[in-house]
Amino acid sequence: MGDRHEKKIILTGLLELTEQGRNILSNAIEEYNTGSVKDFISHKISAMFAMVGICESFFRRLAVKNRSEAADLWKKYFHSADIQDHVEDLFQLEEDWNKFLDRVDMSLKCDNNQSSVQLGDKMPGHITLTVARSGRLVKLGDYTGKGQMLLLVLLRHFA
Repeated sequence: MGDRHEKKIILTGLLELTEQGRNILSNAIEEYNTGSVKDFISHKISAMFAMVGICESFFRRLAVKNRSEAADLWKKYFHSADIQDHVEDLFQLEEDWNKFLDRVDMSLKCDNNQSSVQLGDKMPGHITLTVARSGRLVKLGDYTGKGQMLLLVLLRHFA
């Protein structure tokens, strides 16, 4: 792939990623601000999950497997002002996204006795999870230790 063509793909991908992500976030903020927190958490926060598919499309477009590989690719063109601007837009979207979710978390005023998982924590195999597609309860340990890579997407649902 030529440098000019590759740069155009990166620019287009970053632009679409940030525009679509910004639309999802804006809609979520509007929904959050116009209804109850309970209604937002129970029925509307799941719309934010669309960002997973958007990111997957972005990675596929750039022919990379993850965010780190995408960053390595855009770093090759970081001398370009338009690449810098689009990357900064992405960073701003990520910051705004996190701030919004922090605000939602704070509004829930979670009980301090609840356990929370932090980045890098090891999760015990006895934790019970619900399979979203079937509603079946399973243990985390049912999916680990089988010599395969595991992608686990944890969605919180507050009733």
